[in-house]
Order: sequence, then C-alpha cells, then structure tokens
Amino acid sequence: MINKMLSIRKIFIIIISLVMLIPFIPDKMAVSEPQRENYIICMMERETDSDWCIIDDDGNWIRDIQVLNDNDVLYRYGYEFRCSNNIYYLYGEFIDEENNIFQMESWDIKYPVKRNLFSFIPIKRFVCLFDKWY
Repeated sequence: MINKMLSIRKIFIIIISLVMLIPFIPDKMAVSEPQRENYIICMMERETDSDWCIIDDDGNWIRDIQVLNDNDVLYRYGYEFRCSNNIYYLYGEFIDEENNIFQMESWDIKYPVKRNLFSFIPIKRFVCLFDKWY
C-alpha cells in the first residue's frame, strides 16, 4: 500500500514538473550577429503608424519602415513580448526604397532576449513558448 502511494506521488510530481517546464521550451534561438547577408537591424515601433523602425548598431532610431511578410514576427508572440524592445535582424530587400517598404524573407532575434513584465524569466538565449502566450 505504501509503495503504491509512493509511486502515485512520483507520477504526480513528474506530471507537475512537466507542466511547469513546457512553457520554457525554446521556440526560436537568439543570435549575436546576423546569419545572412541583406539584412536590416530593427525594433518594433509602438509610437508611430509604422510597426518597425530601422536602428543603428547603438540602438539609435534611423527611420520608420513598412515590412511586408512580417506576420510571423508580429503575431506569433504575445503583446507583452512584442513591447519588450528586442532587436531583430530582418533578412530580405527593399522593394521600394523611396517609400521605405522592405520585403522580409526571414528574421532572427538578437541576443539577449528582453522581456518587460516577465523579466524574472532568466532565459536570455532563446524565445520560449511562454512568450507566445503573453
């Protein structure tokens, strides 16, 4: 009887541990430098009509841009994560330089990953499933 209770307790602890670890499964790894050619360094913009702005290596604003094919970045993660001032490498090309329209093919997030409200999460090397939900 005691052995059966101990095994049920172990199973319960394992299930609870798994449920607590699932949100921290990596979804996208952060990179310290661009992985391809033809990239721009950007941040998500919250204060203008544009969703993105190009920044320089020091994080200074250069100009607002419109990015095509950015739904994977804009809507893949929760609002709180999108407002965390992370820096992104967007790969692709300008299809209309005069109107600042950039055709994105893929993207990376720059290390370290930042979080606003959930800054207690010590994971800086990757974006995790938890970031999709909040």
